[in-house]
Amino acid sequence: MPRQPTTPDIHLNNISKCLDITRSSLQLIVDSLEISGLEAILNTTQSLLKLAEKIKQNKFSCSELMQQAHQVLMEIVGLYVKSDTGGELVPNVLNHIANFTQTLHKIHTFVEAQQSGNKVKMFFRQGEMGTLLKDCKAELQQGLDFFQITNIIAEVKEMQELAQARHQEVLDIIETLSSSDSASSISSNSYASSTSISMLPAEPKIFHGRENELEDILKLFKEESPRVAVLGLKPGKDLTQGVLRYLSGAPPTLLVLDNLETVWDPAESRDAAQKMFLDIADDGHSIEEVNQILALTDNMPLVISLLAHLVDTEGCFRILSRWETEKTALLSEGYDKRSNLEVSISLSLSSSRMTSMPNSQDLLSLLSILPDGLSDVELKQTKFPVKDILGCKAALLHTALAYTDDHKRLKALVPTREYMLLPATDQMIRPLFKHFQELLELYSGHAGKASGMLSISQIGSNFSNIQNILQNTLRHKHPDLVASIYCACYLRQFSQITHSGDISLFHQIISMLAQICDRKLEVYVIIETLKTWPVNHPNHPDGIETRSTEYCNYFEDPNLKCMLFVECHYSSQGQNSVAMKHGQAALSLAQSAGNNEKQCDVFIQLAFIKCAGGDYTAGQVYAKEAHRLASLRITGNFVLGNGLKIILGEVQSCKSEYVEAHSMHNQAAQAAINDPFQYGIASINMADTEVSMGTAKHEIQKKIDLAQTTFKVIGNDILSTLCDAVQADLNLREGDILRASWGNDSEAVSYCLERLGDGRRWTNDHYESSWSTVLLAHSVKQKEKLGIHKGLQFMGDVFLQENDEVTATSLFTLALQGFTLMDVHRSRAECMIRLGDISERNRDVLNALELWDMARPLFERSSQTKQIQAVDERMARVNNNVKEQHQKNLAHLVELSVPVGKADEEDEEDSEVEL
Repeated sequence: MPRQPTTPDIHLNNISKCLDITRSSLQLIVDSLEISGLEAILNTTQSLLKLAEKIKQNKFSCSELMQQAHQVLMEIVGLYVKSDTGGELVPNVLNHIANFTQTLHKIHTFVEAQQSGNKVKMFFRQGEMGTLLKDCKAELQQGLDFFQITNIIAEVKEMQELAQARHQEVLDIIETLSSSDSASSISSNSYASSTSISMLPAEPKIFHGRENELEDILKLFKEESPRVAVLGLKPGKDLTQGVLRYLSGAPPTLLVLDNLETVWDPAESRDAAQKMFLDIADDGHSIEEVNQILALTDNMPLVISLLAHLVDTEGCFRILSRWETEKTALLSEGYDKRSNLEVSISLSLSSSRMTSMPNSQDLLSLLSILPDGLSDVELKQTKFPVKDILGCKAALLHTALAYTDDHKRLKALVPTREYMLLPATDQMIRPLFKHFQELLELYSGHAGKASGMLSISQIGSNFSNIQNILQNTLRHKHPDLVASIYCACYLRQFSQITHSGDISLFHQIISMLAQICDRKLEVYVIIETLKTWPVNHPNHPDGIETRSTEYCNYFEDPNLKCMLFVECHYSSQGQNSVAMKHGQAALSLAQSAGNNEKQCDVFIQLAFIKCAGGDYTAGQVYAKEAHRLASLRITGNFVLGNGLKIILGEVQSCKSEYVEAHSMHNQAAQAAINDPFQYGIASINMADTEVSMGTAKHEIQKKIDLAQTTFKVIGNDILSTLCDAVQADLNLREGDILRASWGNDSEAVSYCLERLGDGRRWTNDHYESSWSTVLLAHSVKQKEKLGIHKGLQFMGDVFLQENDEVTATSLFTLALQGFTLMDVHRSRAECMIRLGDISERNRDVLNALELWDMARPLFERSSQTKQIQAVDERMARVNNNVKEQHQKNLAHLVELSVPVGKADEEDEEDSEVEL
């Protein structure tokens, strides 16, 4: 007989139905508005609905959490429905949505733990679950307070009706988007339309005179085929489709479009601009130089014409040189707006449209330092001291001083930017800086997590803008100087993760720190510096590590200190013991505060320290714990969790656990399909392990080619060099002897030297024994324990080849001790094989067999099929030799026909005589 549903079961089922409706609404928003940051909430909600079907414990608490989460989720859906900015929300709201994402992950953890009916297991976890439940409730309350949800809907019917109504609102907004040519039609009062109709001159504000013309127009309207010049339309509904439908059914019509260049799309008219330029300047010019000149024009016909005539007489190189010093004055030798660019721009600036909107020039001055332009969302969300910011935008568009690009971003034309003499005012810059600051803080606070995706698109769209704004605020005594330095660090972190390019202004920050007495800020900047400036980097400041460690006495932040000493360690300063000390302090602080996120960060740092010191087992333990905390069940840190898979794979590869390493790298590659950087790293790591595992060449080649292409696209030369090294390693395995080379990257140098120093992999004609010495010297300099012991092992091979068994035995024994401490299976087995071979040469067969027998499972652990076969052949050969010798001895005794006992006595007597 089936179990009858209880009241908690019914309540859970009803909550799940409502949550599923809201999930469908969220799915529509994600699909239609392409908001990747909401996918984490969507995926977790879907998983939560599946878990709700199997809850066995604490059903009331689970239903309460899911009900409150549903209320917050409905408000989030409502925000996107009511948004008039195409789904882009202000940073403050995005921050609370990001926080709710993490709360939802914790709810998922709690509900998942209630799947088990094991009371003993639940008893031991009740403290942990109690703390987690308390955190979930507190964080949900913060969300309810922010979204001003004062009353939780208790009635199921009312809850379902509200969810259905909200879902219908989403469907309506999707239908509106589908029927419109652009997302800008969501807002009926927007001046933002960049279509051809909205770019026509607006209705005149003052209109007197022209009575005769009006009378003629009225007469034309009464005729069968009226012809009227349309001078302006009131901003409102987009009439493009209506005009096109009318013209498609009308008889042949001459349509005169005055000032059409204002809607000339620069991105799509480059070919036409080039043809126009060459028609005037003639052929024979360098296409590269022509494109440089066209980049200065923004494809404005007037500017193209003026520059083309100058090039026709002076040449491209001369004109480009003059532009560097003269700017728009170069095009100001004419006397009217058709032959003088500055006159044309000046007339536009002084037009009635601009004077009727006094703040339009302020907006234009701001746009002149923003190469990425501004979207309507940013114009609305940024608290500019302007009454009608969209009206100012319309004035700039109608006077052809600005245009909207393919992404609906308002940009000033390049000639206009060069002409503007008045710099943007602080009253316009500071609100935009605050807006960018909130976005960067949101990104840095949620870096690496799924919730951090909410701000990535907005930062990416303003990457150059942010740098220019920071260039303005990074000035001595500027009120936002400290905040600007932090923002520069955050932007650098963003650039490193998204591979957006170098942050040039970061290089000037260190020289500015002396103006600020903030030791904690200085240490933060130093940490960012050390991440990409190793000690041998040409820009590496002298004494930066010593100075930074002294600054740590001025503040208490164990986690920041730990990060500092970790980076100092990687700069070859030997601070790993100090780093461990501060790392343990940071870990203790994070654990006492119950901060899983900080614990995860510290475990990563400790894993790096242990691995750098050659303690791969401890590093593996720390990395696994960090990976556990970074998973969905704890923090939802998907990006960081995927990076940890790569770290774990590298640790296992160092230990020669190639099957496990390959599996971990494969998981990382599958999870990083949309992250070219991590996907490329995982691919080349898989290729590297496959070379050692003996995988077919064509399979390895696919991964090397894929990684090489990826790194070239994102411009990472160091990793591209590593691909070359793995390629050389593969060719060497296949018997294609190549000369190896390397650059300045320590990791790539170590990789190449290890292959060059291993004499077993080279033929006698190509092997240079000095490479093993170079490997040892390099590893000692870099304090690489694994490299040091491999250098000792390879030098042992050299001495063994020269028949110096005593020295070779000492070197193999020393290397074996190090490999045993580091738990490196393959290298341990290789040393045992060498020592066994030496024992066999010296007729110590029992010791040889013992060493080979110990080596065999180590080769199995590291998936070395050929080496296992070689061990078996050695042992079989020795055993056969022993058997053959035994058979010979027996045969010899038979020939002598001497009783065995007597023969033994005679043998003993002979032995005594010999002694």
